[in-house]
Amino acid sequence: MLQALASGLGLMIAAVLAGVNARRRDFGRRRALGASRGHLFGLVIAQSLWSSLPGVTVGAFAASRAREWLG
Repeated sequence: MLQALASGLGLMIAAVLAGVNARRRDFGRRRALGASRGHLFGLVIAQSLWSSLPGVTVGAFAASRAREWLG
């Protein structure tokens, strides 16, 4: 189970880094227009939470129903 969690964490880190690199120019523009580092950090965190929300929802639902499905 720890290996599955670690691989999921690794995939999430890779996805966030890829998203940040893809939006690097946008972050530079926001910084030039006066956005603070904290604001940019908040944007990255919000994007990560938004993209992980469906997985958490499906995982929680599957875990709550596992007893019924497995008997």
